Amino acid sequence: MPIPHDLPKRIAPLVLCALAVAACTSAGDPELVDAPPTTQAPTTTLAPTDLVVLITNDDGVESPGLDALAAELAEQPDTIVHIVVPAEDQSGVGDRQSEGAAATTPGETVAGIEATIIDGTPGDAVAYAVRKLDPAPNLVLAGPNGGQNIGIFAEQSATLGAGKVGARLGVPGLAVNVGAPAPFDYDQGVEIMLDWVAENRDALIDKSADPAVTLINVPNCENADGGEFRGLIEVPLAESFGERDPFETNCIDETDALTDDVDAFLAGYAPLTVISVDENLEAN
Repeated sequence: MPIPHDLPKRIAPLVLCALAVAACTSAGDPELVDAPPTTQAPTTTLAPTDLVVLITNDDGVESPGLDALAAELAEQPDTIVHIVVPAEDQSGVGDRQSEGAAATTPGETVAGIEATIIDGTPGDAVAYAVRKLDPAPNLVLAGPNGGQNIGIFAEQSATLGAGKVGARLGVPGLAVNVGAPAPFDYDQGVEIMLDWVAENRDALIDKSADPAVTLINVPNCENADGGEFRGLIEVPLAESFGERDPFETNCIDETDALTDDVDAFLAGYAPLTVISVDENLEAN
């Protein structure tokens, strides 16, 4: 049954049992889970307005962005939230997945919200959640993570990589990074994520949304140069940095030269890029 609408119970309990041949482990003990090629049949009956969200990241369970997003989503009506995150920092692993089984352990975030810790990559976390959890997610939210993944950085982004794995399994995703310098503005990232979810909620629930990944990088204008955040703009990923310094944000001077995500980010915009996955590549 869907979890009642309050914070301690809104985050879906993730007590993990192996299928058929194995019994559930004792509380706190790791369990080895082989991700099968197909998704298990759901047993939970959802209301027509329910949105099931998976939150993951590449920074691990202690990320401030994780708690900030989970707490806000828990207050959203008709929203069921699962949290599955790597046991250790997995920055830079892209969409890589582990071979064989991945150990999972019940845990909690810094704020005490229930989560599942997986001894693997963000891609492993997404594949596990889509194939094993009930109810299965119809949206993957990766982040908000600290540090911009613009231009050629995006290829190695594990935040984006988590979304790619979900998209290959038919689940749309949103990957959000908040830019340097520290301290990172996680609240700004969460606000943008919530707005995006609200805008796309109906399509996610009725499954008319394309299984693609939306990548957003949010500049930290206040800490960078005291300028103001200019808002979202949809642009393609840059193929190279050229002569541009990907850490020189200028949120003060106006510019019309916004040809790609690097231009937009450095000018104080949050570049939004929709990335389709290779349909010939399947998640492990």
